[in-house]
Amino acid sequence: MEGEPLWCAGAEHTRAELDCLVRVGALEHLLLDLYCPRGTADARVRAAALRAIVLPRVADGSTVIGPTAAWVHLGGSAPERLHVAVAFFHRCPPTDGRVRWRFTQTDVAAGPSSAAPAETDVQIVDGLRVTSWERTVVDLLLSGEPTDVRAAARLLRWVEPDAVRERLGAVAGRRRTGSVAARARLERLAHTLSTA
Repeated sequence: MEGEPLWCAGAEHTRAELDCLVRVGALEHLLLDLYCPRGTADARVRAAALRAIVLPRVADGSTVIGPTAAWVHLGGSAPERLHVAVAFFHRCPPTDGRVRWRFTQTDVAAGPSSAAPAETDVQIVDGLRVTSWERTVVDLLLSGEPTDVRAAARLLRWVEPDAVRERLGAVAGRRRTGSVAARARLERLAHTLSTA
């Protein structure tokens, strides 16, 4: 991982040694066996960590979505499960059991030789395909999970609600399940943020 501020438990340092550096404040744990110097974990560094895990195991054109994309954008606790959009069926790649995957076929995943149908909802962060801030909010609101809605509220502080309404309208036009409830969640969150 040359040129990136990532430390990986393995041949050079054990996980116990890196955890010791976390306790003394020199490093912070990102996810799995990946660490970075304290205070450097921005979106680029989080994306680099995910890229090291995701890209070797899934097809080209896959896109990080939902709670995993929210983690790339804003940080916080690392996701328990890696959410990835794929263009076609994927088996869970072999791992040591510590990585939990959730693959979803959506319009933000590109095929082997074509762009994703919703390529405008994708941005590249340090070589990793990640849904845009607005699309990430939409996906989180559509899930309806309380932790996802809280993550959507955090992201909504940084985006225009009208842009999210527009993206949600495009998704609702494709008759996606949960779009009516997602719109109601968006309006409640937007109202709460505007009165705060």
